[in-house]
Amino acid sequence: MARITITADCAARLEGFIAGIEWTNDSAICVESVDADGPIAILIDQDATEDRRLLLGSFGLMLSEQ
Repeated sequence: MARITITADCAARLEGFIAGIEWTNDSAICVESVDADGPIAILIDQDATEDRRLLLGSFGLMLSEQ
């Protein structure tokens, strides 16, 4: 099990991304928390073994160097 931290450039983009995750209904990934003020979301991936930090923006989803 791994934690995925997603930091978005705006709350609306993060909201759309989270809606897409919920729509796919992938039981391996679930939303643990969302901070729209951040905007940051924490996801849990049951199939992964490494925690990841991702950036979400107009460029899409990218690995964070942080």
